[in-house]
This record gives sequence, C-alpha cells and structure tokens, in this order.
Amino acid sequence: MRDGSLVLRLGHDEVQAVIRSAIGRVDVPVLVDGRQCALVRHHSPNSDAALKHGCTTELLRPKTSPEATAEAGPKPTPKATGRGRDRSRRQVQALVRGQAKPPYRPSAPAAPRIKVDRLSTNAYRRVRRELDRVQDALNLPVPEVVAIDSSSRKGQLAEHEKRRESLRDRQAFLRAVLDQAVPDPSFTGGARITPGCLVGVEDEDGITVYEIALLPGKEGEKLSPYSALGEALMWREVGDEVGYVSGSGQQRSVTVRFIED
Repeated sequence: MRDGSLVLRLGHDEVQAVIRSAIGRVDVPVLVDGRQCALVRHHSPNSDAALKHGCTTELLRPKTSPEATAEAGPKPTPKATGRGRDRSRRQVQALVRGQAKPPYRPSAPAAPRIKVDRLSTNAYRRVRRELDRVQDALNLPVPEVVAIDSSSRKGQLAEHEKRRESLRDRQAFLRAVLDQAVPDPSFTGGARITPGCLVGVEDEDGITVYEIALLPGKEGEKLSPYSALGEALMWREVGDEVGYVSGSGQQRSVTVRFIED
C-alpha cells in the first residue's frame, strides 16, 4: 500500500515464490500449472540492488501492456483456452526469459578496514581467543528444530542461518585484524578503542567496562560489535563523546573514559 492506494497485486503463487526466495536465498521461478510465468530474483543483502530498494527479493514479470505496470496493479485478462492459451504461455515464458538477468554473482567483499598495525599483547590474545570461539560456533552442527508447522521450521532455520552469517562476517574481520596487526609487548594502547581491548564507557548510570566482541570472554560486559553502541565506539578515543540511537529509537550518548589492554 502507498498512501492508502494499492501499488501492486500479487497472485498466491507469486507470494509463495517471494517467501521461498527470501528463506532459501536463491532465485525462484513462479510456476502456474507447472509452467513458469515469472521469476523472483534474490539479491545478496549487501548488494547494490538490496541496499537501494531495502529488500533482497525482486519479482520479475513480463510486461504485456502499460496497464500491467500501473500503480493500481494489472487488470485481469480474458482467460485463454485451447491453442491460444498454449501460445500465450509460450509468449509469457519468452518474455520472462528475456527480462531475467544472469544469476547474481556476488563480488568479493571489500577487505575490512583495520585502523591499527599493532596491538597490545593482551588485546591480541583476546582477538585470537574470540576467533577460536567463533570458529568453534561455526563448527557446531545445525541444531534440532522443534516446530509446530513448516512455516515455523523455516523461520527457525532462517534465524540460524542469519546467526551463522554474522559469525562468518566476524570471522573474516578478526582474521584481517590478526593478519595486519602484530602483538607488541611495548605497546600499551589505552588511546584508541581497538579489537580485543576493554573500554570503560560512562553514561547516566555510571561507568561500565565492555569487551566489544560477538563471542567475548569474561573480562567485561558483552557488547556486540553489530549493536548500535558497539559500532559507534569502535576506533574512538579516550574522552570522545559518542552518540548513537538505541534499539528503542532513542538518541543516547556516552563518554569514553578509559581503555584497558
């Protein structure tokens, strides 16, 4: 809906194809009576198409007339029968094939931006230990899914895959840190927030010591690097006032008071 008006009408088969594409993260043909009449293309969450439109699925339909793309949605066409129906289906299939782009091939992800070339010995050790914990988590088998129906099962599997995707992203980042930064016994850090350090953050409730890690140890409070505060704090310096938007949508700010190795 847009401003109370219908933007596009979707058939049941199209809706089902969109759902399957989103869950399975693959292109899914729209089949009617065993024949393809449209295509749902899946885009990687970090692709230009997904970021531009705010979604990972795209429904490709053959354009048969200007009315089929009007904002009020396509008008129903008379039902064809016999030889005319077969000819219409062949025309639709040809149009779909002509519109469909080659299968999406994600480009190699950009190398993570690492802003330091050395870490304190303790910070380097924490990064190494977190990488080991992430690898152990990725090696775990798929958990048993207990669901009351297929929809619930697919939802749980999708959440599991989303979690694994976060682990893989974190794994790549930590490996990049270890490849670029070297442990330096003479380096005490304490000026800039880096992977593996402990950071003292002050808000209205006082000072909290965090370890910014997806799978942290037990030396500080857990703060996910993918949280709003975790992203805002990384690479900041002592004394910085850091603003961020909380999960409830409130604007908040904290001050970096100290950094421990």
